[in-house]
Amino acid sequence: MKIGIITQHNHTNYGNRLQNLAIDKILKDMGHEPVSLVVSPSKFLICLNKIAKVFRVFPLSKRMINFMRFTNEKMETKNIDGVSIKKLSETYGKNGAYPLDCAMVGSDQTWNPNFIINPNKVFARFVPEEKRMSFSTSLGISKLPEKFKPLFSKALSEIPHISVREESGAKIVEELTGKSCPVLLDPTLVLSKEKWEDLAKSSPVNVPNEKYIFTYFLSYNRAYRKYVKALAKKHNLKIVNINKYTSKYFYSDPLAFVKLIQNAELVCTNSFHGHAFSICLEKPFVSFPVVKSTNSRTKTLLNLTGLGDSRSHLSLSDENLFSVDYLSVTKKVQAERQKAFSFLTSSLSQIKGETND
Repeated sequence: MKIGIITQHNHTNYGNRLQNLAIDKILKDMGHEPVSLVVSPSKFLICLNKIAKVFRVFPLSKRMINFMRFTNEKMETKNIDGVSIKKLSETYGKNGAYPLDCAMVGSDQTWNPNFIINPNKVFARFVPEEKRMSFSTSLGISKLPEKFKPLFSKALSEIPHISVREESGAKIVEELTGKSCPVLLDPTLVLSKEKWEDLAKSSPVNVPNEKYIFTYFLSYNRAYRKYVKALAKKHNLKIVNINKYTSKYFYSDPLAFVKLIQNAELVCTNSFHGHAFSICLEKPFVSFPVVKSTNSRTKTLLNLTGLGDSRSHLSLSDENLFSVDYLSVTKKVQAERQKAFSFLTSSLSQIKGETND
């Protein structure tokens, strides 16, 4: 089947690019032909992408250029920013030049109302309703503001096969549509540890010779810095902060991110995907809350894997710092992977049947 993956692209965020690669890889392994139809989560990022191509000497621009190269090399991608719905329908609709058998929304925060520039795109309204589905899509919020409810109620009701990434998202979908909505793993966790390790081999980045703590914070306050420095000093570990402008690792592409987590002694993070890759690659980690955020996605993941608050920086003992019962955790992850594959297989089979009628 020809499947259009409707997702965001953020060329500064590792999790965003890796979830896109994961869906692309999953669908290819299933024998499908995916193309990523990417939109920006904000007009600011559209401008930033353009600026990065001009001012290549700045650290953020260098990172973004590496992200763009990664996206272009690893998957077939079409940027649909600025493309009208009419043009998209003419291209990917039933009688288009490149008719899609399915338009799949997901993953990441594609349905976060704060990031939606054009709802007709992120709700796949340029293909017939029977060809629409979502895979582990995130709303990124715990409660939908009233002003968005009419839009979401109608748009979600038009999608026959919906799955989301967090419990709060499922509750929103079910309340607005009356449909049962499964909560599935993020695509980065649907791919196995072995597959990520194999993909990471292509990264040219050399990991440090010394043992190190890998940090990935989306908001890094003074208390977090103090905590990590104390850990590093106590256990004689180097700190690799991939979001530090002056670090040589700041320019790393997404697969280098995987490689650095894979080889770390410990991961400290408040990012959802920092948690996801620590769990997938079976690395010990310390969990920090996202500052000024609902953190619903991370809570769902930790509860789903049976870790709960056991890895919180507020309660984690030094004795258990480098110890995680991954035998138990990975069994839960494997069961959730099967659930995700079952949803994909069933939904795509039904869409294929509907398409062939």
